[in-house]
Amino acid sequence: MRKKIPVNKLARKHLSRKQHTLLLAKPNFRVLGDLRGRKWRRKHPIRDGAVRKAALLATATSRTEMLAKPHTEEEIIIKNRETIAKIKEKQLNVFDSEKIVRPLSVSPAALNAKATPRTESLSAPQYRVIEDNLEFALSIGPELIKRIETEYNRYVRYYKKKKGIHFHKASHRLFGEIYMYKVVPTKSVHKLKNKKQVEKYKKWLELIAKPKRLFKPQPLPARPKRPLASLQPRLETLATPKFVYEPPAPRRKKAWKSKRKYVPSERTLELAKPRIHQIPTEEKVIRPTGVAELALKQIATPRIQALARPVERKQKQESEFKEDAFAVLKLKRYKISKRLIELARPVDRS
Repeated sequence: MRKKIPVNKLARKHLSRKQHTLLLAKPNFRVLGDLRGRKWRRKHPIRDGAVRKAALLATATSRTEMLAKPHTEEEIIIKNRETIAKIKEKQLNVFDSEKIVRPLSVSPAALNAKATPRTESLSAPQYRVIEDNLEFALSIGPELIKRIETEYNRYVRYYKKKKGIHFHKASHRLFGEIYMYKVVPTKSVHKLKNKKQVEKYKKWLELIAKPKRLFKPQPLPARPKRPLASLQPRLETLATPKFVYEPPAPRRKKAWKSKRKYVPSERTLELAKPRIHQIPTEEKVIRPTGVAELALKQIATPRIQALARPVERKQKQESEFKEDAFAVLKLKRYKISKRLIELARPVDRS
């Protein structure tokens, strides 16, 4: 008896590597199918997801047929009237004179409560003594202004003095420049009185009086020189214009003698002929959109015709001016309710 060899081993032995990989790449039917009573049912890629035959052959109930029908204009108007009547009934029930309606979520005990003298004093507006403030401002105002001016001048003098000391300690060159541009105040500058002072600044003045020395620029490092004859061939190559490479034309292959002597068979001659049904005998109307003939012959229902009609809107006035220019607006004709009059009155806290 021969032993049974598994399929995988046979595939490895008899199939090539490419064939084996293609076999493994195929989808597994167990993954694609779903389990139905211990048996695997393979899913069809086109049929699954479509409408079932039983659903197409099923008959609709009277209820579904009634719901499927579109509403007419009269039915919509009747329904709207019923809804408006219901809303009005609710409003009348809410604002009935017999029932007490609370406009705010405030308890009646809080509205009838009496305030204490402390709360009354806090609720009253703050009383300001204007006459006393005026007297205080007239008596102390000018003294305060004087005091502010003196303090301001004191600080200005202090900082000016500090600036002068800083510039005095600087170098003589910097001091001379400052004096020239009048940055330092004139009080800090003093004249030379003694001979010692003159001798001290004499050397410095002589040095400043001399013109500035112009230094020559540093010489650049000299490159190694070469004769012109050695550079001539390089210059000539650079001077020549650039050329474009033109590839040679491909060689024409000679046709075989057997091809020239070939005689086609009856079948090839038959296939070479054009098909008769594909040749246009009559002129056909070519449409830009591929609309089916049944769609063109379709008769529209009254519902589709009603939807296809454009909405009738009021035409805008061509003129910019109103017809009734002196008509009173609705806001000005508004009548105030009793509740608003009651709320508009100020609260008596006495």
